[in-house]
Amino acid sequence: MATDDPDADAAQQETTARWDGPTGPVGHVLPPTSSSGGSFALLGTVQTTLIFTITMMAVPLPGIGAEFGLDRSELVVVSAAYGLSFSGVLLFGGRLADRFGGRPVFAAGLTVFTAASAAVPAATR
Repeated sequence: MATDDPDADAAQQETTARWDGPTGPVGHVLPPTSSSGGSFALLGTVQTTLIFTITMMAVPLPGIGAEFGLDRSELVVVSAAYGLSFSGVLLFGGRLADRFGGRPVFAAGLTVFTAASAAVPAATR
């Protein structure tokens, strides 16, 4: 968009140059880095695991229904509650990772998971 005014053209170029971000100047897409394939594979694996985890909730539902005397409609609510709470905790973990960094939050999560796993045999009925 060239104009007859050279000062306006210079101002337009300065404005465009200031909008550099992670994707480069406006209208330009940076080529993928060599690690983008690995990142994509990791994200795909995580997404598959999350879907599998929520889907696998269907396996213990008959036992849960028998233990608590729930009918099918109430078991749907149990499944939805699991999915919602799982999603909420996932979002909260992402927010913590944004705030404190991925590695420390991952290490803290592993520590909590290990402690909970070690405490399971000590639980009584």
